[in-house]
Amino acid sequence: MTFLSPLQGLLAAGLAGIILLVLYVLRLRRRPVRVSSIALWPQAVEGAQVNEPFQKLRPSWLLLLHALILALLAGAIARPLWAEADGPGKRVVLLMDASASMGGIDVADGPTRLQRAKKRALAMADELFRGAGRREVCVIGFAGDASIVTPFTTSRSAVAQGIESVAQTDQPGNLEAAVQLARSAAQDRSSEADEPASAVLLSDGSFAAIQSDRPLAAGMRVRFERIGPVQAEAVPDNFGLVGIAAKRDDRDPTTVRVFCDLLNTSANATPVALTLSVNGAVKQRRVVTVAGRTDQQPGRAGVTFELAGAGEGLLLVSTDRADALASDNQAGLMLPPVKRPAMVLVRPGGASRDEADPAAWLLEDVLTELAPGSLKVQSPEEFERGGGGKGADIVVFDRARPARLPECASIGFGRPVALAGLEAGEEAEPLAPGAPLFWVREHPLLRNTTLDSLVIGRAWKMRWVAGAKGVNATVSELISGPDGPLMMLVQSGSSRHVLASFELGQTNWPLQPSFAIFLADALEYLTLRADRALGRSFTTISPASVAVRGSAGRIGLRGPTSLDVDASGAVDGVLGLGVLPRAGVYLVEGDAAERAVVVNLVDATESSLANPRDVRIGAATMDTSRGGSPPVEVWPWLVACAAALLMAEWVVYGRGVRT
Repeated sequence: MTFLSPLQGLLAAGLAGIILLVLYVLRLRRRPVRVSSIALWPQAVEGAQVNEPFQKLRPSWLLLLHALILALLAGAIARPLWAEADGPGKRVVLLMDASASMGGIDVADGPTRLQRAKKRALAMADELFRGAGRREVCVIGFAGDASIVTPFTTSRSAVAQGIESVAQTDQPGNLEAAVQLARSAAQDRSSEADEPASAVLLSDGSFAAIQSDRPLAAGMRVRFERIGPVQAEAVPDNFGLVGIAAKRDDRDPTTVRVFCDLLNTSANATPVALTLSVNGAVKQRRVVTVAGRTDQQPGRAGVTFELAGAGEGLLLVSTDRADALASDNQAGLMLPPVKRPAMVLVRPGGASRDEADPAAWLLEDVLTELAPGSLKVQSPEEFERGGGGKGADIVVFDRARPARLPECASIGFGRPVALAGLEAGEEAEPLAPGAPLFWVREHPLLRNTTLDSLVIGRAWKMRWVAGAKGVNATVSELISGPDGPLMMLVQSGSSRHVLASFELGQTNWPLQPSFAIFLADALEYLTLRADRALGRSFTTISPASVAVRGSAGRIGLRGPTSLDVDASGAVDGVLGLGVLPRAGVYLVEGDAAERAVVVNLVDATESSLANPRDVRIGAATMDTSRGGSPPVEVWPWLVACAAALLMAEWVVYGRGVRT
């Protein structure tokens, strides 16, 4: 119990005591009056006997009631404050949680949790400074990281200004960093003779578990002021996108699959309308039903979108559903531009063109028409001296048999390369005229190609021996003839290779339109790596960056927050932007190679808007049962008790008068 106005209370108590004593001790001098008899007024005898202005104080029920009434009123003037036994000491740290979940709204159209925390912190600061004794207060704001907003001070206005300046973020809360900073700040301010500082955590308690056995709050008392309802009582209705990823289809790299992880805090299964857009154009809409919360755990669901022919730009998955937290209603990726591959053509004679070999120069012309990033024509010797295709995205072998498969993708026409598990003949053998050919029509390499009119004169026989020693590749047949496979697809590590056991000069394929179609499909299929995640985005706690050109000057970002950065600090064409604490799409202004930067929340802990009953500080569990009850001013109850005693006084006085 503390008093906010102790001096005023003591002054009121002194004045009330003096007045009460005067009323009960002081007696006025009575005027003598002659009467026939006083026998009928026995109680007046004693009063008549008093000849002095003062008399001895005699206890009575009325005196006791009057004393109690005045004591209660004096206590009310002193403004007593009822708080827990281990109240704040001389140095108090206010830990203000500004993580994403503090932006949640527990009641429709109500304030956010952070707004409520600020209101409670301002009231707490007022109570601390109006209490007895000199106190110093420090304000620390934290989310993904912690920082001192207001150092220890005795200025109430400075503390209030610091509390109001704590800004909402979309970052997950880092409780460990906040407690460590509070302890460090308190130790820097204290001496050995000082009592330990105390800290008050104003938060909803929605934190990821701290995997640490260290007593993070050693030497400091930490009290939890819960903002929001206890999880077991009520959880606000919220739907969140807590994960997003994109990947090219393993069999068809031209198709992009977008994977989304969804969360639902409602107690019931909830249908949610999702919209997939690319560069602002809506591509797909879908209604997804997410399971409801069970055992205080939010419901989860996954959904996959298939996007055919996705180009570069901004891909967003969003919902316009109104719920408790808006920052997790959208997640996105920046799809990279289609990269023009660097190609190497390896053939006998190298760059010199043999006009007498139409198949050779037709192959080169088709590759040129596909507009690669670069096209080098080399002889087998030049190829080996140049590092075996180092730096290339795809290598095309025309009548050139490499010593080994290159690390990048490749297409080979002619005698197959020596490969463990692959058996090939020493010489090309003729195929029977009109021999039927079979091809996998649904494969992405051949689905747009017609081979009905393809004629192959000679080919090497080849056979794949499954399970052979030293084999570290998977093989599938694409084209087959009467004597076995004529074209195979070899997956070796992360690279794909097409092996055709015939030379183009032994076929009529270069003269057919299907040949150019095949090479175009092969270029996309072999160089677009489906095993690698597609798209680029950042989280609210990861440093963002943007690709810039040589002399970009200043780069501006316009989105949830605005930012201007000098592009001269770019390294290898990449400019660091630092951590962007608010989720959303930031449009890039200036001479940058990217038009937008996407920052996602994608954090299940924050989207769940949990209000746990207990919060762990290191290895200890902090009891929060008292944390949500602020100190209470008792004066209204004292006034009510005084009024009740005044009624009792009237009853006692009335009975005394009647008797």
